[in-house]
Amino acid sequence: MKKKLIILLSIQLVILAIGIIISVHNREKIYPFFFNFSLIDLLILLSSSTTGVLLTYIIAISYSKENKKNEIVEEVLSAIKRDLTHIMKCIFQNKGHRINENMRSYLLSLSNMTDKDIVILCNICKGMKHMDEPISDLKEKRANFHYFVTGDRLTNGNTVSDEYAATNMDNYYLIKQSILQCKVKLFIN
Repeated sequence: MKKKLIILLSIQLVILAIGIIISVHNREKIYPFFFNFSLIDLLILLSSSTTGVLLTYIIAISYSKENKKNEIVEEVLSAIKRDLTHIMKCIFQNKGHRINENMRSYLLSLSNMTDKDIVILCNICKGMKHMDEPISDLKEKRANFHYFVTGDRLTNGNTVSDEYAATNMDNYYLIKQSILQCKVKLFIN
């Protein structure tokens, strides 16, 4: 980033030097009142143009950092949604089947992946005050979903019932609404 700033300032100084050389060389052709400014006026012009470049650079850098952070948050939210969608597909594909140890451990590992994604989301959004409420809502709904998916009904020998799938589907849609609220808050602020 510092290299870009040095390049911008170098280009500005080169253009200013070329302009001064051309104007001094063609002094007779330019109107006499054009050169009726003092050294202080020249320093003010140079300092204001340098300040303009610096401010533009600082604003552009901070804006690009914020955009990158927003893109990362959006990607993490999408990963959470994908993981939950995969859990729901697994539940609906196995509806009516008996739960065995493989299915149980698979659903538990998928559920743990979403927990890790939510922890990553919380760590990224620590300084974003406008995201505190939607993320806490998402964590609460995720805890409810996790309780129903990995609760007492997910034991070996039980059947994946319609009631189990419907309860998980209701909680899944609540989480999707919460993810949508997070995305809206992210882009509004």
